[in-house]
Amino acid sequence: MPDAGGPLDETRSRFPNGDQEIDAMYVRPQGAGVVPGVVLLHDVYGLTDHIKDVARRLASQGYGVLAVDLYSRGGQPGWPPKREEIARMINFPDQRTLTDVQAAVIALQARPDVASDRVGLVGFSLGARYSLLACGDGAQVAAALMFYPVVVYPELTEARPRQPLQSVPRIQCPCAVFYGDRDATVPLAHATFFRSLLEGHGKRHEFHLYPGANHGFFNPTIKTYDHEAAEDAWAKSLAFLKRHLRTGGKRLRDER
Repeated sequence: MPDAGGPLDETRSRFPNGDQEIDAMYVRPQGAGVVPGVVLLHDVYGLTDHIKDVARRLASQGYGVLAVDLYSRGGQPGWPPKREEIARMINFPDQRTLTDVQAAVIALQARPDVASDRVGLVGFSLGARYSLLACGDGAQVAAALMFYPVVVYPELTEARPRQPLQSVPRIQCPCAVFYGDRDATVPLAHATFFRSLLEGHGKRHEFHLYPGANHGFFNPTIKTYDHEAAEDAWAKSLAFLKRHLRTGGKRLRDER
């Protein structure tokens, strides 16, 4: 593996999903040969400079990172996004987005510079929800990192036909989950119920809960950023990915 902080190769990328082309950014350590891969799924704000920075930080640790634009079909919201833009983006059909995520995993696994059996999912908020749904929908990934996913919908609709928590029994890979206990988007009861389901179904997992942290605590461009929680979560994330994508890993204990 290359040393952290080495030069990177970065390109705009597109991959197919049926008759659609999905936009993405691909970044990897320069001259590193075959590396583990990460499909990176953004939060509600889209494929922003913050998410691109996360992709580069992961690549500097020795990963080939495909940062997917989940808004390829509907257009990137402005910054700051308007309320109606967010409402439109968060209500597009789950199944359509899941096919885009699955296509991203397949596209990354097909790259000759990526180890096809060492590809993981990393998602933030909206992207974490689709990471969870994808794991329950048969995504062939070796690990999944989820930062503060919504796991319970207020109601089921045609666009959202099943609860994200219904994916838990079908998860096949180790996962690490991060929440703040002051999350204004995901009630603490939902987060802890998610943990109890992971435990009850015997899933390999880590669950990290940060006192005083709110939704979006990892994003330094928004008001809810929490530097201490973000730094600790990043260190734990890198250790988790190294364990499961670079060295294979062992069964995890829940870190309370």
